[in-house]
Amino acid sequence: MTLEIIKRANRALIEGKNIDSYNLPKKVKESIVSKKYSKEQINAAYAKALKMEA
Repeated sequence: MTLEIIKRANRALIEGKNIDSYNLPKKVKESIVSKKYSKEQINAAYAKALKMEA
């Protein structure tokens, strides 16, 4: 997953919108729905990606 995809998924969860309302790859949407990632898990992945980017 790229940082941009993680950011979009994170934004969708924070804003409480349906995951389908964001332009995420189909595979990512299916993964999120099937695994039911929590907001905390998405936020942790986002924070980790930011650290790796720096």
